[in-house]
Amino acid sequence: MIVNSKRSKEPERRRAARRRLGVAVKIDRGGGLPLEGCILSDVSSTGAKLVSITAPDLPDEFDLLLAGEAGPRRRSTVVWRTKNSLGVRFLAQPQK
Repeated sequence: MIVNSKRSKEPERRRAARRRLGVAVKIDRGGGLPLEGCILSDVSSTGAKLVSITAPDLPDEFDLLLAGEAGPRRRSTVVWRTKNSLGVRFLAQPQK
């Protein structure tokens, strides 16, 4: 289990260690809708935290574009959300 030393000495509940990034990524909602930009705040092998979300109507599942439209994608499902951030779990291996 990972220890979350930044907030407290309580054990982290995440199964995989997270890495802080702060990288611009895109959300593809599908259906020909415009891509939504956001910041990939931190990431692990199982999920990520996305911040600076401006679209209030994002679906519960979407593709996360990690390196532009031609780069790898991760199918993601929302596990928590606030006004401008999301926690997502990756559903499948990266797609190209």
